[in-house]
Amino acid sequence: MNKLDDHLTRLSLRILLRPVMRYCLRRSLKLQEIVEACKEALIDVAEDEISSLGAKKTVNRVSVVTGIHRIDVARLSRSIDSAPRKSSGNIINRLIAQWQTDKRFLTAAGKPRLLSFDGKVGDFAELVRSVSADPNPYALLSEMERIDAIERTSSGRLKLKTPEYIISSDAKQTFEHLSRDNEDLISAVEQNLFLKEPDPNLHLRTEYDKIGKQFVPKIRQWLLREGSAFHARLRGFLSKFDEDTNDQLKTSKEFVRVSVCSFSRTETLDPSEPASENDAGKIG
Repeated sequence: MNKLDDHLTRLSLRILLRPVMRYCLRRSLKLQEIVEACKEALIDVAEDEISSLGAKKTVNRVSVVTGIHRIDVARLSRSIDSAPRKSSGNIINRLIAQWQTDKRFLTAAGKPRLLSFDGKVGDFAELVRSVSADPNPYALLSEMERIDAIERTSSGRLKLKTPEYIISSDAKQTFEHLSRDNEDLISAVEQNLFLKEPDPNLHLRTEYDKIGKQFVPKIRQWLLREGSAFHARLRGFLSKFDEDTNDQLKTSKEFVRVSVCSFSRTETLDPSEPASENDAGKIG
């Protein structure tokens, strides 16, 4: 890495860390706590990278890769010499998407049908297996009932009742979701900046900053409704190219993951501050 690349990397890291540092200040985290958390995160990522290469995770290897002292690696590591960690935070959303797009679980009208639940042999267990061989159907059913994403009918069948969006009360799960969104966004921007593909990744932003506060409820309702409808159409489109949901494919030797994330935010502005130069809205 030359000096220019090194400078750009450090500058980009500083910029990327700003929202994280704002979060730390809001939560009253001090420097030592932030440094400790950074070490833990760096060790986690290094362990995952080492495992992905098929190498054995050791204190020395993680220390060399990260530059963190071996004593700290041994103290902070959660899984040295253990099996690779598997994240299941996204499994519920994947189940819902599969339920909404896979013909095996749809009615003739194309709506999610009622599923039988009979342990590991019912319709719901088949839905779970279509997404992953690991999860326990009982555990996933319990979690979907807990977040009110599913209900049992009088006949004992399972009905999908969740909207397109899920707001979890589980802080760890919510931040894992946020982490995946951040990782995908950073990777998308990195690809656009350095790979120069003829068809770049989508990266858009729309912002207006002189909207009356009384309109916020109406705007949020519209964004949730239209955003949910967009993702429903998106799942219908992408499922045509996914071999888990389209049995007619089964020909690809290599696969890619396509991820599209959406979010909205409303922020109360200080009326004493001047309005932006362009109140007509910003898109980009």
